[in-house]
Amino acid sequence: MKQDYFYSIGELSKITQLPIKTLRYYDQIELLKPEYIDPDTHFRYYSNNQLFIISIIKELKLFEFSLNQIKEFLKRENLKKIITLYKEKKNEIISQIDHLNKIKSRIENRFEHFESFFDIYENFQAKDNKYYIEVKNLKERTVVFQRKTTPFNLEEFSLRCIELHNLIEKYNLYINGPFMAIFHDDYINFDSHNADIETCGPIYTPEDSQFPFIRKIESGLYASIVAKGEHENSKEAYLKLREYLKENNYTISGPTIKIYILNAKLINSTQSFTSEIQIPVSK
Repeated sequence: MKQDYFYSIGELSKITQLPIKTLRYYDQIELLKPEYIDPDTHFRYYSNNQLFIISIIKELKLFEFSLNQIKEFLKRENLKKIITLYKEKKNEIISQIDHLNKIKSRIENRFEHFESFFDIYENFQAKDNKYYIEVKNLKERTVVFQRKTTPFNLEEFSLRCIELHNLIEKYNLYINGPFMAIFHDDYINFDSHNADIETCGPIYTPEDSQFPFIRKIESGLYASIVAKGEHENSKEAYLKLREYLKENNYTISGPTIKIYILNAKLINSTQSFTSEIQIPVSK
């Protein structure tokens, strides 16, 4: 019977550059079954016509169609179905491009934060031993958030971040900046064992933003200062900022926000931790 068939599985593998295990898998999922299996040796043999089928499979894999989609193609039932499969693949690619662009924007955003704050600290504060204070208009920010009254420590903050990341992954949201904490208690004198602190992750505004864990931080005027070190070290910067606001007749109009630019996720040295303290103000 073998003489009626042209290629053993090994010969076909060499011609098509498809591993033998791949051809066996194609047989298993009924994508490409050998036209003849020797009943005695169980050797697989493929016909010359199946080279054409493999050329179709290879072409469709270049477009990254799934094996299930390729099985639909190989039925070649009608042109409308083929066109539908191509349209579905096009929409899938558009979605992938959008996904990658959002990741690219997130990385660019993170680099901008790094460069901006390193410039401020290295070129101004570190050299002149002064704090750089800025009053700026900020756009509205969309965030995933969690507000709890709990101890304020690294373990609790990490758990909150994990919970927010779980929501971000579950609902296909996209982070666009570093995480932050909003202090609904006094920044200096809060009870570290029982603090009303809101943990937030800034995100690109989703089409459906009616989830109970998504809210807006209002646009407006914010006074900011860059601080180095752990939370205790940042208190001096915070007091400098409050002093500046008093001297320049600004009124505080909301809770203090702390943005974690460079933290334990990125570097071990606590002295290198970098954050921006923001206070909403009015004149």
